Amino acid sequence: MANDVVVDVRNKCLLYLSELLSNPNNLDKYDLVNVAILLKEIRKLK
Repeated sequence: MANDVVVDVRNKCLLYLSELLSNPNNLDKYDLVNVAILLKEIRKLK
């Protein structure tokens, strides 16, 4: 059960990242901070 949640969260994070990166003109410094935090969290989840 917990594993499914981890995979779901990780997939949502990756989807969010790919959306941001596909449109870099919309990136601001807050998005970059969020991306860094998400990447750190994703690494913890593995």
